Amino acid sequence: MTPSGNHPLFEDLETLFTSTVDFGELSRQNSSLTSLLNLGSHYKEFVKQSPDDDTESSKSNSTTRQVLPFPNSTIDDIKPSDSLFSMSHQEENILLKHFFKKLLPLLDGHPSSPWPDLALKYCDFNIARSCFISLACMHMYECKEGGTEYYVKGVAHINNTMDHLIQYINETTTKIKLDGSSSYHMNSDEMAKTHSSSFVILVLMNVYILFSVLEKGKSAMARYFFEVFGTICQDSTFYENVLLTNDKKRSLLVVLSWYDTVAAIVSPDCRLPCSMPEWYGTITDSISTAKMMGCPGEVFIAMSEVCMLRHEKHNGISSVSTPSQHQKRYEDIKYRLINYREYVPFATDQGEEPYVSRLKCAACWMSAVLITLNRVVQPENYSEMNQKIVHEFINTYGTMDSKSPLVTQMVWPVYAIACECKTEDERTALLIYMETLYETAQMGTLYSLKEIVLKVWERNITQEEYLKEWLEDGIDYLPV
Repeated sequence: MTPSGNHPLFEDLETLFTSTVDFGELSRQNSSLTSLLNLGSHYKEFVKQSPDDDTESSKSNSTTRQVLPFPNSTIDDIKPSDSLFSMSHQEENILLKHFFKKLLPLLDGHPSSPWPDLALKYCDFNIARSCFISLACMHMYECKEGGTEYYVKGVAHINNTMDHLIQYINETTTKIKLDGSSSYHMNSDEMAKTHSSSFVILVLMNVYILFSVLEKGKSAMARYFFEVFGTICQDSTFYENVLLTNDKKRSLLVVLSWYDTVAAIVSPDCRLPCSMPEWYGTITDSISTAKMMGCPGEVFIAMSEVCMLRHEKHNGISSVSTPSQHQKRYEDIKYRLINYREYVPFATDQGEEPYVSRLKCAACWMSAVLITLNRVVQPENYSEMNQKIVHEFINTYGTMDSKSPLVTQMVWPVYAIACECKTEDERTALLIYMETLYETAQMGTLYSLKEIVLKVWERNITQEEYLKEWLEDGIDYLPV
């Protein structure tokens, strides 16, 4: 497999993202591939030609969501076959339009999400296409725009990408020491090849996590992939020479750190994140979690420290020896959280949400982390403190536009706050938020989120207690 970075399409992907022209009509024109601004030529190479090109594009009709004939199946239970990969030009056209137009804006808060461009530049062309099609199929199934056949096709395509991901991991981890040491000892050609392979791994991991989020929000492989992600990015030469030198590439580091940290903070076994604190970015960085999904990196750093506290409490260990040191640690994290305003710049970059919206978003994330911190440390009167935080969250979140990209990324905060709701009024408000979030984004993880929260309320148990029952051993929940 060789990267396809020199294809003309990769130089002008934005055209494909934003065009509303008839792709089928353009693809019939024999345009030169060297014309970078000609969408027809790009699309002709992106979607294979078919005799069906002369027919009208069929519209995707809404269908009633069907019960799968294999309700307990997993991704690995569905074996790919040629028939699952074959599709007409029109069907592929519909899927790609759905991915770029409807799904992509929901996957993060960046005004022009960088990762599809990275997938096309660093992955084999057909693998990149499988990435997009797998996600589109699963989302169309979840949106009830396609039946079981879309689910099965989506699984077949994600299996195709996972085969290549495992291959790349096996090849690359033999070259990089698993203790995270630098690859400086390689010659320049070996290093370039290893770094390219490492980046392909990050791209395909991102796709796998997104697919899991679209499906049910449950994953048996996520934890392993996060561990590999942490190992790769702790290689100092890869981190410094590849990730830090390019904002698009660094965005993938930021996004995977976001997924990893959220998965860690909800894990019933209280695992630690595989991400390093500096990977989230801060207010002074050109790329950060704030740029990608709205939550300041400084709040994510505090979240990772809460993960450490959860881990220590769960395992009966502590990095401090006295109660006063423990209290000081709590106060330090709390102080940095309540100073969230300091992490939101007043100036608004092109494509960003207005300052007030970004400030409210930061406040909501801060509230979710603070309420979790209080649950873990349990300071005096923490139940009353958390009830106050619930009301503050409701009054802040409720004033935000439900279709804002900042709100559609606020999955874990809604989950964390909802699990703390005690009164009927609180639960009614969060139920509305959960249902609206699902109606807006229509992803499987949001359906699972509501299921978990309702069980927590019904049985008056903690989220961790229910997740221990709901998740089988080795399975992680991904509320992202």
